[in-house]
Amino acid sequence: MAGSSGSGSPLEEAFRRFTVAPWTNWANAFSPVFNPQLIISENRDDAAVENHVLSQVGSYGKQLGVIIDALGVLIARTLDRSQLTPGEHRIVDDLQELARQVEQAVADYRGTPRKGIGRADIDSVIEGLQSLQHSDPAAYGPLFEHLRQFVDGQTGGPAPHPEPTTSIRVPRS
Repeated sequence: MAGSSGSGSPLEEAFRRFTVAPWTNWANAFSPVFNPQLIISENRDDAAVENHVLSQVGSYGKQLGVIIDALGVLIARTLDRSQLTPGEHRIVDDLQELARQVEQAVADYRGTPRKGIGRADIDSVIEGLQSLQHSDPAAYGPLFEHLRQFVDGQTGGPAPHPEPTTSIRVPRS
């Protein structure tokens, strides 16, 4: 094909520009003749931007995961639930339930049921504490002291929480 003078298959030119990588770019295989686009919204002008964001940043699932995790942090660290209306309580509870369901669905798909903690979980706690030490030393101190006392055998376990807390995943690089 590479050395032909154009008398080959009608698809020869399409396959010359065909990319096989971790993802296959079908648009390059058929353009300009045929270029299928998944239109994300009614604003068709955004399709190229959406495709670029998806290829550079990650899937909608990844993007939503980051947003859900960030909201979980904000809820756990800054929200005074006593100031919420019953409707607002339901909204926060629904978000926390959504985060739990997503985490469970991922675990089910990956075949990693949550049966206790392992080394990766301990590493995540350490990474989270290191991050908190730099971002919020005042919050880090009491948490680290509580963990230190537990490891030293001075406390029997986790302190009781007055209300449910959200599950927060520490992103790994």
